[in-house]
Amino acid sequence: MEKKAKFYIKAVQSDNQGVSTDLELYTNGTINVDGDDFMITYAESEDSGLNGQITKLKGDKKGVEMSRDGEVSVDMRFEEGKSFATKYNTPYGAIELTVIGSKVEKNLNEQGGTLVLEYILDFVGAESFMHKMYLEAKVQN
Repeated sequence: MEKKAKFYIKAVQSDNQGVSTDLELYTNGTINVDGDDFMITYAESEDSGLNGQITKLKGDKKGVEMSRDGEVSVDMRFEEGKSFATKYNTPYGAIELTVIGSKVEKNLNEQGGTLVLEYILDFVGAESFMHKMYLEAKVQN
């Protein structure tokens, strides 16, 4: 059953020179957990650079899918030790990239919980970035 939830999200992006950029976000959305499967939906903020866009995280036994729809859109799949090709669509054109999953840790239940994703975004013909995302969900009664 879908429930309203509050989310705390911390994302860290590191480039090849070790320079890191941190982002923290508090937002509202929904969560639905059924065993290993879950769906989380939340709105991005101005701080993320994706103000008003909706992010969906859909989990299953093997991994997690992230989709963003709006002016900037992307569909990414995260599984430990696996690579997936995708496109990051912007108003200026599409950018090809590969998502390389290194860690997927799901600890979610009907009351909330945590999700940790660690992965590399390898932009074809350009630089790679290491990403770490920590999400904490608390169901609102």
